[in-house]
Amino acid sequence: AIGDPRYTEYAADIHDSGQHLLSLINQLLDISQADAGKLQLVEEEIDIAPLVEDACHLLREVAQSQQVSLSLSLGSDLPPLLADPMRVKQIMLNLIGNALKYSAEGGMVTVTAALSGSGEFTVAVRDNGAGMSPEELAQVKKAFTRTKRAIVSGTEGSGLGLAIVESMIAAHGGHFQLQSQPGEGTTAQIIFPASRVVRVAA
Repeated sequence: AIGDPRYTEYAADIHDSGQHLLSLINQLLDISQADAGKLQLVEEEIDIAPLVEDACHLLREVAQSQQVSLSLSLGSDLPPLLADPMRVKQIMLNLIGNALKYSAEGGMVTVTAALSGSGEFTVAVRDNGAGMSPEELAQVKKAFTRTKRAIVSGTEGSGLGLAIVESMIAAHGGHFQLQSQPGEGTTAQIIFPASRVVRVAA
């Protein structure tokens, strides 16, 4: 019968699968455009704090379900950036989502932002999860590549997240750094060049 709850469940599964497939296609398009130097940025002056807060809000249920704490330390005196807000938010969703995904129950993910002495603008996402070996670090930044540990543990993922982050920050003229030690967690950093920092007149 049409009202059978099973059909509602089947329809929801089909919808979710379709959304997942669409997301993968969009991610592939982003990577291919970035690699070809054709990723279009819609640039404007942005404040990083609201974008990070929005990303954390969207991922709050994931954090709660895994019993992982999300901590923000962004400061109130950060200058604006000239950047594409949609792309920056996508970067933050990927980095924070990735940190949550690989955090153990009771873990913590911390997001910080700071201006360096050389004028670069750095946003860092740190977790206190299992961490990675140098071999795993080299592996995870490649598209479609996942660590053996992630596969064995059953952690879901396409293997595209960090490749997209690297492509999108490169499109902004910046770079992506990943540091990790087994048993000590992982720190992912996106670094915007000083030319992206908007100087506010005193």
